[in-house]
Amino acid sequence: MAGAGVDPPRQIGLELTERTAVDFSKASEGIRQLREQGHKIYIDDFGTGYSSLSYLGELHIDAIKIDKAFTRTVCADGDMVSIVPEIISMARQHNLGIVIEGIETEVQADYFRKMTTPMTAQGWFYGKPMPAGDAAALLMGGLRKARRKRGKALQEKA
Repeated sequence: MAGAGVDPPRQIGLELTERTAVDFSKASEGIRQLREQGHKIYIDDFGTGYSSLSYLGELHIDAIKIDKAFTRTVCADGDMVSIVPEIISMARQHNLGIVIEGIETEVQADYFRKMTTPMTAQGWFYGKPMPAGDAAALLMGGLRKARRKRGKALQEKA
């Protein structure tokens, strides 16, 4: 990674999908080495795989990414709606970061925004996949807006 100009390593988070049949005892050493280098480790599609919860302690991960299958249930009736708060509570008890995947509607975004637990959100509600050039332009546009806003605030202080 150093040859690719990626420094520090924390710029790259690595995801393990829960759906993959992984021998966690073998993976544990590799994950430990990656974390020592500064990488963040995430369990992707959390709650949809075949693994037991015991690997959360064994692998020393940084965060879970709650699968969009659960995100869809937050505005529904039935048994599934209570699972998301339970997953979030469990993650907090283990000091894990939380990423909510698959937010596609304002109702879903509001549901998670109202929770008192800090978390990161991903989904088409915030932005759809785009070519790298478009993403760079979007980021640069955001930087320009922030600079203009900061400049305006500085002018108002003067």
